[in-house]
Order: sequence, then structure tokens, then C-alpha cells
Amino acid sequence: MIRTVLFLVLIIIPGIFCTDKCWKYSGIATKIAASNWQTETKDILFHLSFRKAKDNIIIMNSKSGKWGTEIHENLPFTGDVTVFVSRTNIGFTVKIVDNSSSNMQEYMFRDRITNQTIFSVTGAALGNESPSCDIPSTPNPYPCPPVQPFYDDFSDTTLNDKKWLVAHKTWGGNKNDGFTNGGVVLQNVKVEEGSVVFNAHGSLYNGTIMGIKKNYKPKNNGKRTGGAIATRDYFGAGKYEVRMKVAPKFGVCSAIWTFFYKDGKPTINHEIDIELPGRPAGAFENIDFDQALLNTWVGETDDLYTPGYTTLPSRMDDDEFHTWRFDWHTDANDRRVEFYLDGKPLGTMVKHVPFYAGRIWLGAWFPNSWAGDANFDESRMEVDWVKFTPFPDEVFQCPEETVPNKGWAPLCERKSEIFLQIRIQNDSKSKVRYQVQEQNKKNGKWRKKVMKGTVKTNKSKTHNRCLNLKKCYRFKIIDLGENDGIGCEHGDGWYDLKTNSGDLLHYSKFENKRIENMIFGDGCD
Repeated sequence: MIRTVLFLVLIIIPGIFCTDKCWKYSGIATKIAASNWQTETKDILFHLSFRKAKDNIIIMNSKSGKWGTEIHENLPFTGDVTVFVSRTNIGFTVKIVDNSSSNMQEYMFRDRITNQTIFSVTGAALGNESPSCDIPSTPNPYPCPPVQPFYDDFSDTTLNDKKWLVAHKTWGGNKNDGFTNGGVVLQNVKVEEGSVVFNAHGSLYNGTIMGIKKNYKPKNNGKRTGGAIATRDYFGAGKYEVRMKVAPKFGVCSAIWTFFYKDGKPTINHEIDIELPGRPAGAFENIDFDQALLNTWVGETDDLYTPGYTTLPSRMDDDEFHTWRFDWHTDANDRRVEFYLDGKPLGTMVKHVPFYAGRIWLGAWFPNSWAGDANFDESRMEVDWVKFTPFPDEVFQCPEETVPNKGWAPLCERKSEIFLQIRIQNDSKSKVRYQVQEQNKKNGKWRKKVMKGTVKTNKSKTHNRCLNLKKCYRFKIIDLGENDGIGCEHGDGWYDLKTNSGDLLHYSKFENKRIENMIFGDGCD
């Protein structure tokens, strides 16, 4: 008897827009593959190929494909990619996005044939015209960003992706100490009723949202997993204000911080922290919500940061919003950080004050012991608004970060798209294959396999992908040992797949051999 457990989780993440249309295609794996981007008269404007030996991408502006530009240095792509091609006044821009990590490279080329539009794409993959080419960049701070204010009250129904990145990474775990966490994942970040919510899943959590490993692969559980966001842009000297309601549980850290990181000896880590719960001294004792950590960092060793053990005027686990603020002064002769709570001063830090521009971070994450033990199932931190007011006359520095583009959540490209996560646990005696297929609206046939893979016996796998809800899809599992489709039993909640709710959609045990396709999407008749 086959037993395969399936989890489906649907998550809404922000849309990405542009006014001009562009061409794109997806699903090109690191195999030998090629395509031609051509005009209506079949003139080739552009040739793209993948070379298996080194996973190189070759971009050529030649019909014959015998000459061009070879892209191979520091190629970040690990598997399937999406290629976006958009027109410029003098040529075209090529953006290549890794589907699994969202790493992106951008290249610009002059036209071989001027003033021509892309009419079709032929070769290894077919293209389609899409209004989603203008993916917001993930900028490095160099050179220094314009001195300008920042504000967001999260009044939209989704996170503003022109302002924010959703973190999808892990830090703070140490297997040598016997402690691990699930990092922060995009499924734990939502916008609800004018606030951004960071869900925190403690040590007692047994739900379907999985944590993430340091290699960006999903964990097999969601214990001690939080959520976090960071601004796309970098900010320097100024007044930082955040209206926050903390997660009222021990073990999870509710945090506001600025962050800049650069590898080296020593590591450069310019950071300002507001973290709760805190403690009155260095020992992990008397941890409570009438204490906070107000820290400053310029590196990761003990002699390069100052912990700010701070007693608060009242407890913060009161289910109320409070306005946190720090004024960051960067002039070399008067570097300091002044901290405030609800307009009243808490203290001033004058040692290890950063002077590199950093991103603003918000989130709930699970540190190793110093916030207490996470003996709970679920909690949440909320932020009502964020505001930055620059100090335009103060001087700070803007070097390049080591990894400004790593660890961000996959990008869905339009409001109509959703982030679909499939979790499969195969308890059968043979390997199974799974597929999500897209329906051809014209002839009703199932054609494109937008998600696919295999799961070995007694193994599990999590697969993520952005899908367009306006289309129609079907999910299917095939037992490779008996070559039968594996059916599923689903309840009334099945139709929640069409709601864009972002909640848990489906849980099924596969215990029969009859074929039953799971159909979902607003484009289904």
C-alpha cells in the first residue's frame, strides 16, 4: 500500500511591475540548451545557450551563433532560470534570474538589427510576452545612496516590493552547542489590516511551514522558525522610528536593526540593534520583557561590539504597540546612538558606533538561548509603521557589501501570482514522481510541467514555485514501482486553492492506486 503525505501551502508575496512588455522564458536547466530571439522576419536579434560542462551562459548577437559574449565569471545559477529580455533605445537588456535562489545577473547589449521588436523565441524553450520584466534591483550601497526620507505604514494588502525584500535564510544556529533554528522564511511574513506580521514558530510547532538550512534548502520541520524583511535601499545617519508590538514569548527575539556585512579579517559587521526580551547583564539570567538589548557593532569579535543591557520603564509583553526610536550620529568626532521608547530617552551608546550605511531590518528570529527557551507553538510580532528621517549634514561611508543579493525570498512577478509550496513525504516502498502541469486553454490539453521531481522511498522533499492563479493547473503523483497514478482524498478545504488566502490549503494521505487529479486555479472551467 502506498502512503505518501502531501502538504500544499499557498503564500501571497508582493507583485513586481513594469510598464513596458518584455519577453521571457523559464525552465532552462543546466543542460545543453539554446534559443533564438528573433523578429517577425526571422532575423535573429539574440542567441542564448547553456553549456553543460561549466554551466556557462553564452549570449550572442549573431544569427550564426559563432561569435558573441560569453558569460561565465561568478555565475550564481544553480539550476532552472527565467530569462527576461527587454528593449532599450540602443539594444536590449537581459536579466537572468535563478528560480531557486532569486539570484539575478543583468547584461546590456547593443542591437545588431536596430529598431526591431522581438516577435518570437525558438529553440530549447518557447517564450511568452509578459509585463513582468522590471524586477526591482537589490542595490549595493556603493556609491552612497541619495539622502532622502523613508516611510511605510503597510496600508496595502501586500508588502511593497519596491521598498522591501523578504528574507529567506538562516543564522544563529550552532550544531556544536546542540541548538539549531529554522531561520526566517517568507511564509511567516504577511500584511494584515495595516501592519506587517512576523509569525514565529517555537519548539512545539508541528505545522506544515518548514524552516530553511544554511544552504537555502528546506528543513524537514518548522521548529524555531521566524520571519524578517529588509529595505532594498541602504540608509546612514538619521532618526529611525518603528512602531512595534513584540512577540510575547520567550525564546523568540523581536528585533529592529540596521545591518552591513563584509567578509574579511576581521569581519566587518556594522549593526545597531533593538532586541527583546533582554536581560540585565551578560549571563543568560533574568531574561524578561522589562529588559531590552540596545547594541552597537562594527565587527563580530568581543572587542568590536558593545551590548546595551537596558531596563525599560514597563513590560513590553503587554499586547500593545510602542514606538521605538534611535538617532544615529556618524560624524567622526561625535559618533553616538541615542535610544528612545515612546518618546522618552533610554540611553546613549558611544562605543563601536557604526559608520557604514546599512539596510533597515525588522523581524522575529530564534537565537541560541539568550532570549530564553522557545517552549511554545506559535506567536507573532507586528509592525505598524516605519520611518526614517536623514541627518543630511552628517558624513558616513558606503562600501560594497559581500553578499547583498543572497538570502532573499523567491520573486513572484505579478499580483495575480502566488507562491506555491508543495511538501511531499514518501512513506512508500518505491520512488514516486510528482508533477504540476499547466492546461492549454485553447485545446484543454495538459502540456507544460511547471513543477516536477522525484522523491525516494522514506524521503521527503519541498518544492517552491511562483504560479499564476489565473491559469489552470493539476497536481499528480505517479508510483514508479507500480506505474500507477496515486489518488488523493481531499475534503471541503480543497477549493480554498482558488481563494488567494495564503493559508494552509490541503493535507492528504495517498493510500490507493486510482488516478485522481487535483485541479486548481481560477482559469479552470
